Amino acid sequence: GLPIYKFLYREEDVEQVLSKVLWSVETPDPLKTSIAIPLYWAAEKAAELGFKVFLTGQGADELFGGYRRYLTIYTRFGEEQALKAITSDIIKMHGENFERDFKVCSFHNIELRLPFASIPLVEFALNIPLHLKIASREDFLRKIVLRKTAEKIGLPAKIVYRPKKAVQYATGVDKAVNKLAKRQGLSVGQFLQKTFEDFWRTLRE
Repeated sequence: GLPIYKFLYREEDVEQVLSKVLWSVETPDPLKTSIAIPLYWAAEKAAELGFKVFLTGQGADELFGGYRRYLTIYTRFGEEQALKAITSDIIKMHGENFERDFKVCSFHNIELRLPFASIPLVEFALNIPLHLKIASREDFLRKIVLRKTAEKIGLPAKIVYRPKKAVQYATGVDKAVNKLAKRQGLSVGQFLQKTFEDFWRTLRE
């Protein structure tokens, strides 16, 4: 198997890199920022370890029905609306996710590659029936075809059927950013906007 590297980050580490991350992604958007911070750390460590190329699974949720809101739309409005939501997200995923990730990796001179953005794979995924992505209205795991593929190649069940958890929550970054904002008596949006503006002001001085 591949070597796994683990690093521990704390709230003060979030505060320390926040300005750099905002500068990298060029927006104080709360969601993009909280996703970008863990990626920033991962790319930073990859560079320190001598790696030049970084692979991510970005695009898998859009292609294979991974987001919980797809299940919500499917349950409330049916298959057609769920497929429309998935297709819409696939069309927008470059601007919503890829651009952010490319910027963050470029900051560390790391080349980002996105296997799930491969055109043949995207075309294949667009032709997969919804029931192979979301098994039923009670399918809280989702991405069923991807999980079954992982199972078939021999990955252990504890990995294959592990529930999805967004990176900003799994790493605690979202919670840390909220704490930093609260400390200043600001909403997250206000706090990030202020940090963003303060950083650019110091660059101009």
